[in-house]
Amino acid sequence: MLGDSLDKSLRRGLTLSNGDLTPFITRPICALLAAITIFTMLMYVPAVNRAVVAARSRGWLFLKAMVRR
Repeated sequence: MLGDSLDKSLRRGLTLSNGDLTPFITRPICALLAAITIFTMLMYVPAVNRAVVAARSRGWLFLKAMVRR
């Protein structure tokens, strides 16, 4: 149900902007939502997911070492 209206709105917006995607990310909230969407989609790629988990664990180890000093 929502997919059909979203598709129509996206097509209308792309038609009005001559196929340019920049009007969809010119406002900060739109750019934030686009970044969250892209990050979420990338987390389903196994290599990216492993890299994020490894970086997160290294970060926690660094913070624990700093707290112990």
